[in-house]
Amino acid sequence: MDIKSYKALRAVGQPLNDRILESLTKTDTRIAARAMGVLKGNKVVLPDEDDISRAYDFFIHDYRDPNGETLVERFDRSHPELTDQERVTLDCFLSSSSSLFRIAEVNPVSHTLELEDLLNPGHRVTWMDLGISQFRSLVGTLVYTRILTFPDVNISSGAPLLFNPDVEDTLLDVYPKKMAKMTVGDEQMKRAATFFKLYKLYGIKEMTYR
Repeated sequence: MDIKSYKALRAVGQPLNDRILESLTKTDTRIAARAMGVLKGNKVVLPDEDDISRAYDFFIHDYRDPNGETLVERFDRSHPELTDQERVTLDCFLSSSSSLFRIAEVNPVSHTLELEDLLNPGHRVTWMDLGISQFRSLVGTLVYTRILTFPDVNISSGAPLLFNPDVEDTLLDVYPKKMAKMTVGDEQMKRAATFFKLYKLYGIKEMTYR
């Protein structure tokens, strides 16, 4: 996929995200923020812009309300009339999933990265990202992200979580134990919240997502 087409997909996705977030209630925010560990008293505390993006991504895709619905599922149920491209994008949202990947290859020319899925061995994904794909030095780096699979390209739903290779064993050992302690949400919600917390402990903070 060329850069123009990639940016066109992003141009549809962002306003759709904004519309989906309109259904977020105070109760939703409180439950989701507490699961992520960013609720301090009655306030959501997020120190930087990328963390805000990650929180919104969690609210939209991972958080499940008391009725068991994500905000995407809620929006899909209440908005049957969408443009063709909005429908394609929303369907990608509905079928998307997150995992922890190892960056196996980086191609700055095609703006793509080859990812090895560490939570689903044997599964690989070609991921297009205009910013991260410019750093060949990231081969071996770990990334937790949600992949949106369009007909011609795989992109991430928001700012990914990056980890140095030397914490791979730690992450794979610790994350299921931390997940088991969570009492709210399904497996995907618990996993996403757990990796956000692990990112605060072990993640690469100096790289800004673009």
